[in-house]
Order: sequence, then C-alpha cells, then structure tokens
Amino acid sequence: MGRKFLGKSGFPRKSELVKRLLSEPNDFNFAELKLLLIHCGIFDASVNEAMKSAVFTDRGEYIRLHKTDLCTTLKPYQIKEIAQFLRERGEL
Repeated sequence: MGRKFLGKSGFPRKSELVKRLLSEPNDFNFAELKLLLIHCGIFDASVNEAMKSAVFTDRGEYIRLHKTDLCTTLKPYQIKEIAQFLRERGEL
C-alpha cells in the first residue's frame, strides 16, 4: 500500500482496508486482517495469538480461520466469510 493510504499512525485507514478486502485480492494477509478487525473494534491483539483457528469478538461471536505458519495470505473463501461477517455486524 502506498503512503497515501496510510493514516496518521502510519497504518492503513479502515476505509482502505475495507476497500481492499471487498476487492477480494489474492494477497490479503493476516496482518491486514488483524488491523482491519482492530479498526472495527473486534479484535484484541492479545486474545488470539496462539489459537490461529478463530477470532473471538467482544459480542461472543467468532470468525473461523485457519492460519498455518507457512501461509500468510487469506484464502478466497476466508475473505468472503470475513466480508459477510463484517456486513452482518454493520461494519461494512
């Protein structure tokens, strides 16, 4: 991502991450997902570092994920599931 997409903190803005997620890129990575979920107030970085299979939210919901140490990008089905989840929560 270019500098024009970065917020004051030096991280991509929520709007740019949402736009990127909805374009269903083949290189959307777990770091971008984590930052998007933090922007949405869903993910506490200390909650789920070891689990790697689900992200639990403040409302008791969870997003099923499977992350291996070798794979840093999300699969197309994961991007679609996350987009649907965020729509249902009213974040998109």
